[in-house]
Amino acid sequence: MMAAARLSAMLFAGALAGCISVLPEPPDPPQTFPLRGAAAIERAGATAPFSLSVALPQAPRALAGVDLAIIRANGSLAYVDGAAWAAPTPEGLRGLLVETFDAAGAVAITAPDSASARTDYELRVELNAFE
Repeated sequence: MMAAARLSAMLFAGALAGCISVLPEPPDPPQTFPLRGAAAIERAGATAPFSLSVALPQAPRALAGVDLAIIRANGSLAYVDGAAWAAPTPEGLRGLLVETFDAAGAVAITAPDSASARTDYELRVELNAFE
């Protein structure tokens, strides 16, 4: 009899434990946005005979992450809750630059500097504002 009461109490406690949580619910994942250029890019008249690598853009810490930043009317920086870039801003911008050069056919070869390709020139970009 005593064993049956203990078993009942343990089953009740186990069922109750599944209903109670001391941890907060995890937040919803942010909606992500990729950096995208113009839908249609006009092809260059002639392709330059050199290759180009695109270095990872330099950005201030406030703009270098995945958080989507906005400038308020008073000039202060704020981050949009529940929204994020699909990649850290410098990586997204580098990808966008490579895609744009490729789509325009402006140079013979365009590659991110992370590809370790030997190129004639390197494009370096510094991101100071993002609007």
